[in-house]
Amino acid sequence: MIGKRFVAYLAFLLAVFWWLGCATAPAPRGGPAASNFEKGLKYSEWLYSQPIDILKGEPFSLPEIRPRRAAHTDTVTEAAAADTSVRLFAVQLGSFRHEENARRFLAQVRQTHPRWKTELRFSEGLWRVVVGFYGTHGDAENVRDILREQGFPDAWIVHFR
Repeated sequence: MIGKRFVAYLAFLLAVFWWLGCATAPAPRGGPAASNFEKGLKYSEWLYSQPIDILKGEPFSLPEIRPRRAAHTDTVTEAAAADTSVRLFAVQLGSFRHEENARRFLAQVRQTHPRWKTELRFSEGLWRVVVGFYGTHGDAENVRDILREQGFPDAWIVHFR
């Protein structure tokens, strides 16, 4: 007499072999199924070769491009200049002792200027609302000047390591 376990095991093996047979079946040759398969393959190859523009159709305007300024060496000490770690500059819009005040200000900035890359950073006991990160002091100065013209007269440059 064949046991229930043996029947279940046999059914499982048949299902696995059937699945493997379907998965490894060659592409259809000839007939309408083959032409649809080939059309799909050609479309996939064409689609893969198309360039992707993730910002296509997005409303976006670039700020006025200004000439870069030379970085101010007087703001960077010799010891900091000798440091080889990565230095990033950001434009700070405000600093707060209480996190809820900083988050409220950050929400206001994001609501009025949704395209800016704004972040909330905590350092030296203060919550700082900053815009962007720039590799040079000159780039940060250009952005700071634009922000001051757009209604943030107290914007200033900070650096992070």
